[in-house]
Amino acid sequence: MRYLLTLALALASLLTACDGNGGKTTTSPAATVSPGPGIAGSPTTTAEPPHAAALEFESGVKELYQSESEIPIAAGKTYGFDNLALAGKRGVEAPPCPAFAFLLSWQVRQPYPPDGVDLRIETLSMDIPTEIASGASGNVSVGCTYVQIVNNSEVDVAVEMRYGFGEIQR
Repeated sequence: MRYLLTLALALASLLTACDGNGGKTTTSPAATVSPGPGIAGSPTTTAEPPHAAALEFESGVKELYQSESEIPIAAGKTYGFDNLALAGKRGVEAPPCPAFAFLLSWQVRQPYPPDGVDLRIETLSMDIPTEIASGASGNVSVGCTYVQIVNNSEVDVAVEMRYGFGEIQR
């Protein structure tokens, strides 16, 4: 009997040491654990949120620069920028506006899934907003303009944004 008790304690110590968290279970924001189908208490992990789509420069558009970032936008707030000024801040020698191309793809990463998220992409000209796209993900291409991402949701969001600058070859 003493042999079985010693073996049980050794096994418990080994399991605790192997998990590296002292027996605590942790989850990242992108992975939650829930019981799996058919097996009570069997953990499954939800998929990580998708990323914003890769940018695709059309033929006849020379790629000058591309980057990505994740932008937090509070509920009811707007994130905006002048895309030509952004190119300058990134060290891009932008062509004149008639030859300037700005590409943008986005994906809501939090909350995930993005149920109930109301996101709009707008351009702003003479203080008049024009909706050019909407949804939890998508992509657009515009020229020189002020771009704003509007979060009309009741929740804060984190939006992954891929953007690039190009020169239209004529």
